[in-house]
Amino acid sequence: MRGDRVDQRISDNLNGKTHNYIAPFLWLHNEDDNYILREIERIYESGVRSICLESRTHDEFLKDDWWSDIELIFKECKKRDMNVFILDDKHFPSGYANGIFENKYKNLQSFGITEKHIDVSGPVKDGSVMAKCWLDDSYDEIIIVSAIRHIPDSDRYDAIIDITDGIFGDMVYFDLPEGMWRIVFVIKTRSGKLDKLSAFCDMLNPKTVDLFINEVYDPHFERFAEYFGNTFSGFFSDEPSFLSNTKNGVSPDMGTYYAHYPWNDRLISNIDKNKLPGLWFDVEGLSNEIRYAYMDIVSNEYKKNFSDKLGKWCTDHNVLYIGHVIEDNNIHAKTGKGTGHYFRAMSGQDMSGVDVVLHQIVPGLTECSNSGPVSYKHMNNDFYHYYLGKLASSAAHIDPKKRGRAMCEIFGAYGWAEGTKMMKFLMDHMLVRGINYFVPHAFSPKPNDDDCPPNFYDSGNNPQYKFFKHNMNYMNRMCHMLSDGKHIATCAVLYDAENRWINGKFLPLERIAKKLHDNLLDYDIIPVDCLDNIKNGTLNGERYNVLIVPYSENIPDSVSDKLRNADIDIILVSEKSIESDFTNITLDKLVEYMDGMKFRDVEADYNGIYLRYYHYTRNGAHIYMFSNEDINNSIRTKISLSSFNGGKYIEYDVFENKAFAKETNSDIDIELMPYNSRLIIFGDVDLEELTEFDSITVLSQKEIKDEFAISVAEGNCNQYTFYRTSKELFNITARNELTYFSGHIKYETTFETNTGNYILDLGYVGEVAELYINDVFVGSKLFPPYTFDISDYVRDGLNKLTVIVSNHNGYTKRDFFSRYLLFEPSGLLGPVSLIEYKRR
Repeated sequence: MRGDRVDQRISDNLNGKTHNYIAPFLWLHNEDDNYILREIERIYESGVRSICLESRTHDEFLKDDWWSDIELIFKECKKRDMNVFILDDKHFPSGYANGIFENKYKNLQSFGITEKHIDVSGPVKDGSVMAKCWLDDSYDEIIIVSAIRHIPDSDRYDAIIDITDGIFGDMVYFDLPEGMWRIVFVIKTRSGKLDKLSAFCDMLNPKTVDLFINEVYDPHFERFAEYFGNTFSGFFSDEPSFLSNTKNGVSPDMGTYYAHYPWNDRLISNIDKNKLPGLWFDVEGLSNEIRYAYMDIVSNEYKKNFSDKLGKWCTDHNVLYIGHVIEDNNIHAKTGKGTGHYFRAMSGQDMSGVDVVLHQIVPGLTECSNSGPVSYKHMNNDFYHYYLGKLASSAAHIDPKKRGRAMCEIFGAYGWAEGTKMMKFLMDHMLVRGINYFVPHAFSPKPNDDDCPPNFYDSGNNPQYKFFKHNMNYMNRMCHMLSDGKHIATCAVLYDAENRWINGKFLPLERIAKKLHDNLLDYDIIPVDCLDNIKNGTLNGERYNVLIVPYSENIPDSVSDKLRNADIDIILVSEKSIESDFTNITLDKLVEYMDGMKFRDVEADYNGIYLRYYHYTRNGAHIYMFSNEDINNSIRTKISLSSFNGGKYIEYDVFENKAFAKETNSDIDIELMPYNSRLIIFGDVDLEELTEFDSITVLSQKEIKDEFAISVAEGNCNQYTFYRTSKELFNITARNELTYFSGHIKYETTFETNTGNYILDLGYVGEVAELYINDVFVGSKLFPPYTFDISDYVRDGLNKLTVIVSNHNGYTKRDFFSRYLLFEPSGLLGPVSLIEYKRR
């Protein structure tokens, strides 16, 4: 192949020169050095060359045993040419600062504001109500007392009167005109949080973040400066947030009675405190303004005081700053466990980041919400399938600091029932949405660790560990192909944080995103903050045909001004036709509009919603990733690509690491089985050294129905015990069978044939299959199709067939997290077929 970068990357992959884009969590518990070194060895043999050290589980964080463990790990990783990231606090969420705000700096614990209210009937002359009774602690303070007037038969208000000057002693005195009035006490307080969340950084106070840096970041540099920028890659912030949530842990929307929102007295100079009741109540002519102004200020303060400050420290010390916030169900645009604004929260980071844990994405559940062990109990499926991954990839595309790097923490706390097949689905789900760095969750040196499984090695007891490396090698190869270039989108969609702040009627972004993605129209999400940087429809090299603005009944003037001045064509998408300064397209006509404007990049004759694509370019070559998210049905379709007019191209099966040269006059034929993906590559690439694809013709197919001898080996043991023989294949973990079995199931039989060209199709397998013909290893399959070319392994006459199927640990361990997942049948269920073919 020629030496240009795209060709070189294919060559890298095909020749096993793996580059690393993975840093799995390694949980530390202050265990014996040998356990830690063993786990690093397991990570290394999985094809991974970075780790991210989890401090939550280490009781001696920032103490002698922590430093000795870190020194051990740095030395071992330097020897192996591996890199290390470190989670930047004693436990998540980041900002705990190793507990210094619990006692040492208790006076710097964060404040919030909340409201208490009572209702009175006017007119009132020289009336009073109790005031100081609403203060729970000595540091509580009434910021303002207001009277707001009810609009009859509604939850809205049409007037506000400041009665704060009426406070005298324990009471507040006031006069009020006729009407029904709500007396609102806005209270500055440290109460109202979950107790465990009290002692965290005040994200609105730069001094507390400086103390966090002094406590955690500086000591690592003081001890290990020699590793910074080489072995030590950087710090990982895990789920930092305002933590202003109420006692039940919910992150409140604006306009929620009694909710707690973040506060610092520094805000007074920028916020009209007389309007603060509008944060909780819908006061005409006031609430939209104060909610937008307040959220705009606090999210920018978070950006400046926390994200940018930590990012600058890392840059100054030659390491990366990475991590993620909580994005769940649009928490990214809230306070509480959120940060108010995803893009501002990511500002200082060198990679954008999200996470997929706790059953947030489950294969097959694209079209319905699903339950999980999270505080909000149910997943907004449209958010997780159409919004989450695009948040990270979009930030990576439009922010020069990110250099195209989008990270996802993945696999964690799904339970032992999350096997390798599900992991493959989750990887493809994020890859095809533009993620190209991963933090798999997790490895643990602790024997039999049951903390947030799955544990990839499990002290040698995970029967699927030996297959984990296949997923990791695939992940690295795919990330290598989808990095250091440019993404091609059909459009941009305006980030809708401001709509959610104001909390009026609006069209959620995820509904627009679903309409686009289901119809093969790719997009980036861009915030208002970036509109001034768009030049001729281009932002940081990303070219957009149009900017889609989700409808909101209340668009702030500052946002409208930026939209009117933006150097890009704009459409406003709403559910019903409305009058607008911009071209208005209804949601049901959006696809028709995009096609009419010839904005389509990919067209297919497939009429479902589960074909996904991602278009990437590098050095004159076009790289398209296609994946099938239908877990039950294959996708066979003709694909037309706007940048391809026929000719030669490469079809690359990245999992199997096989690339073929193909040629067509126009459309490209593609077939994707469930859980499968492909890259289509063309343009400035060299196909000369690639094998020409040779299609096959099936000559005959017969089912192997001979009796199978079935043996089992529990866990990851290699000692098999005979179970029984059977001509009928069955679910080995079914009722009345081995219901608690996890491990390896061996199937042995014979079949007769002549030498020739054959494919063996195992049919349904639950869930990983290894095939041996005549005691010679043929290969393994982690997901369908479970087919193997056995042409080089068969002989004339009688042949021995051995299949070893490995299921997951969920059947035995039945952990808390696995209760939310389907347990599929285990073993070889077939039908097993021998297919004779000839090459065309």
